[in-house]
Amino acid sequence: MQPRQYALELLPEREPTLDNFLPGANAELIDRLRRLDFPRVLYVWGPAGSGKSHLIAALKRAHPDLVTADDVDRAGKREQNRLFDAYNEAVIGGPALVVAGNCPPRSLGGPTGKSMREDLRTRLAAGLVYQLHPLDDADKRRALAEAARARGVEINDDVVGYLLNHFARDLGSLMRVYEAIDRHALESRRAITMALVRDWVARSEDGAADDGAA
Repeated sequence: MQPRQYALELLPEREPTLDNFLPGANAELIDRLRRLDFPRVLYVWGPAGSGKSHLIAALKRAHPDLVTADDVDRAGKREQNRLFDAYNEAVIGGPALVVAGNCPPRSLGGPTGKSMREDLRTRLAAGLVYQLHPLDDADKRRALAEAARARGVEINDDVVGYLLNHFARDLGSLMRVYEAIDRHALESRRAITMALVRDWVARSEDGAADDGAA
């Protein structure tokens, strides 16, 4: 079942940090990032929604001296040249380089991506490479339940299942949806139940329709 796309008023995204990234099967990678325990060049890859952009932004925010690049598989010629120079600087003691992409470095420049400099591709492949594994549904359920408990409320399995089946499934989007529902529950002084969630969806969609008609 494909999640339905809702046009809803959500809370702003939280600032990405390593502390608010749920590691799931990526505990080793997150631990190394916390300690900056990696060689001068690190390449992280994973599918859309796995958290690559979150990690890149969190690292850059915590360590502005790092050189970072996201979506390297979509990098144009100028960006590739910049990364090639940054790689060469990193290996001789310059700022460390952390790069993220949707595929392993050996697959860069494939039929679905931008043409890639071969010398850049081989250099990235020669460094430390980590695959970023998306969270499974059990991890997402735990994250939503923990977020609810942190606010002193309980969220039942029916509500969690509804969120997983009807909204974007990456954790960042799910958490923003949950936080908006929690705000609605507080404002209406009601528990988070399926009835409240459906009421929130209906109110949000009505508001979006009114904005579009204005």
